[in-house]
Amino acid sequence: MKRAVVIGAGVAGLAASIRLAERGWDVTVLEQQAGPGGNLRAWVRQGHTIDNCLHWLNGTRDGSPLNRLWRSLGVLGDGVGLVRQPFFWRSYLSGGTVTMWRDPDRTEAELCEKSPDDARAIRRFFCDARALATGSAIKRAKVVLRWFRVSLGDFAASLFDPDLSTFFTDYLGGEYAALGLLFAYSAFLSGDADLPVGGSPGVAARMAEKFASCGGKLVTGVRATGIVLKHGRAEAVLTDRGEAFAADRVIAACDPHLTFSRLLPEGYAPAALGRIDDDPRTPHISSLHVALSMPDPLPPGAAWTTVIGGDPAAFPKRTGGRLILRSFVHEPGFAPAGRTAMQATCFLSGTDAAEWLTRGAEYERKKAALSSAVLDAVTRAFPYSSPEVIDAWTPATYLRYTGADKGDYIGWLVPAGMIPPRLPERVRGIPNLSIASGWCRMPGGLPTAARSGVRAAADAMAADPLPRRFPGFSILGGRKAKKRQKFDLPS
Repeated sequence: MKRAVVIGAGVAGLAASIRLAERGWDVTVLEQQAGPGGNLRAWVRQGHTIDNCLHWLNGTRDGSPLNRLWRSLGVLGDGVGLVRQPFFWRSYLSGGTVTMWRDPDRTEAELCEKSPDDARAIRRFFCDARALATGSAIKRAKVVLRWFRVSLGDFAASLFDPDLSTFFTDYLGGEYAALGLLFAYSAFLSGDADLPVGGSPGVAARMAEKFASCGGKLVTGVRATGIVLKHGRAEAVLTDRGEAFAADRVIAACDPHLTFSRLLPEGYAPAALGRIDDDPRTPHISSLHVALSMPDPLPPGAAWTTVIGGDPAAFPKRTGGRLILRSFVHEPGFAPAGRTAMQATCFLSGTDAAEWLTRGAEYERKKAALSSAVLDAVTRAFPYSSPEVIDAWTPATYLRYTGADKGDYIGWLVPAGMIPPRLPERVRGIPNLSIASGWCRMPGGLPTAARSGVRAAADAMAADPLPRRFPGFSILGGRKAKKRQKFDLPS
């Protein structure tokens, strides 16, 4: 029986592990945290569940290739409920609220009524969002070509209404490619970006259960410290407990920076990783968060995802003083009776994130000031809501708990005019070592991580075919092995 050791029990690691375990491999997953999920996890503060990751899940529409992948990994399926948010986000602005409704006709009409001078640009945006959601391949290609070199900042600058300019940059920021927002909103329109009931911890638990049902072994609370190489192959994974897990195949499903800087000797990092890191167009993205306890029911308009204004001097320059709020009214079990959990987020990039990596007295002072500024902004936006701060976390938190390079949470920013670069899953010079990560392709996220894990598993099975009793494989590989590899790669 082939033995595989997977480093990291995030989505990529669990996806790879499930695929290999299903095909009869002896799979051990090493996870430094107390439970599975990686960034896809939650924790409890004062009776409130704080969901770190899941804003929506691409692939919730029945019949889509991504939906089939999620079902095969145990994420979706019979008995897993889905929550359909009524709007993508709502912005509180000087002239009132502006809402990106699930109904594009309603949103288009409201925005055109607010700013008739911008009607032509607004209609173009929503026409193209509909084309991405339900149009033919040719129509979708035309949309991509039309918006490829346009950033959200470019589009916002073309609008006459200052409120609409702020609105279109509120969610992702002006540096981000406009196609990023168009694709996200089109998935929302087509029902392919809903919320699985149970949020991040529910998804992580279902994947772990699927892995266990296939006979896999999950070892938590253990940190990988090195990969043993012998004769050009990965022989074992060392841990901080002094253990050595022998393997025929190793899959490093953690931050690639950690893999190539700490687990392997110098010289194995792909050139693409350095190019992306050094490119000023693709800065790393991280975030600041403050969790709040709010009264239930929430003040009118505060449910779901909203963006409010705060003191620009109190928040990172990139945000312009704007603060993203996400409530969990759809998860009544996430808070004590009469309360609701709400999370405030500020995205960071580049040197802004680096300033939050050093812990100490100054760090604690900055974190307290951030919490105070968030509390003030929420109280001003929703008077008499009686919010209470229950937790705050920063890039230093991600660095500590996940080992993510520079405390990253999402990955790299995707600018306009760039075909997103990718990292190879194979490690050159070590034929039985692969990487699997949401970092392998921009813009990252859960689908990228899952697909990367599946690709790494398929590569392992193609390179190390199992005995003939497993249909679709031959001992020597060849055509049958390639056919199985294609079967394991959802489009």
